[in-house]
Amino acid sequence: MEREISKKKKLNAASHEPMRFFITFIESFSIFILTYLLLFYCTNYLTLVIAKFYGAEGELHYYGIKWITSGNSLAWNKGSVITIFSSAPFVCLILAGLMYQIFLRLNRVHYLFRLSVVWMFLHGFVYFFGAYIAGVISRTGFWYASAFINISFVFEIIMAIACAAGSIMLSKPVIRLFLASAYLSQSRKSEMQKKFVLIQIVFPWFLGSLFVILIKLSRIELHEIILLSSYSLFLIFFFFFDKKPILIPDWMLVKKYIKKKTHRIYLIRYILFFIAVIVLVFFRLRF
Repeated sequence: MEREISKKKKLNAASHEPMRFFITFIESFSIFILTYLLLFYCTNYLTLVIAKFYGAEGELHYYGIKWITSGNSLAWNKGSVITIFSSAPFVCLILAGLMYQIFLRLNRVHYLFRLSVVWMFLHGFVYFFGAYIAGVISRTGFWYASAFINISFVFEIIMAIACAAGSIMLSKPVIRLFLASAYLSQSRKSEMQKKFVLIQIVFPWFLGSLFVILIKLSRIELHEIILLSSYSLFLIFFFFFDKKPILIPDWMLVKKYIKKKTHRIYLIRYILFFIAVIVLVFFRLRF
């Protein structure tokens, strides 16, 4: 009798698994878009505020900053350029550390809040390491800061490689946080980890990046395309070199899960919420 009950439970869990994973993808996909856009516009606005302090002028558009260079040319000196283009990346690096501390201290909150914190943690690192790599390749953005320090091209390449190496080295800690923030207990099983990472990180990042590119298609810059691509650096080590499962300490796990009422209600909520946000962002900033 007990065996039959356990078999029924396993079959029931297996039948619901695809829907659970799909909901996990929708949630992570929505949070990726929202947190990315939030950080994108906040960092650009911060750059404009600092530029205005030095007398430089610019306009914030849906695709980024349009600099007005016909005004006060004296504002663009060595000190101002270094400060303007390096402030946001360093703030993002500090933000990543702050998000990590918040994550460790909040283990009795809704798992979606923890997932948002982890995405902000990853965005913070990307907006520092990835921003420099993108800047060196596209010769814009964060690269201006190093260019005005008058470092050599060879040293720029070395620094870009160091940023890429740093991103790869952070792969395991980042993925550990994603696994620890998961609602599904299957995510902590060694045989399910790669599948879960695909559903909660890889697919949301890849499809979310495509959405961002499509929204800004007519005016998107090479810098942002490379920046979005740099998220892949945080996944290389896990998928191609690390064959051991990631161990998650008990103190990192959510202590109290908040159960969902029904999968359909939550699915409809997140789809509608996501569509509403994308439509608002697209039509408010695009036209």
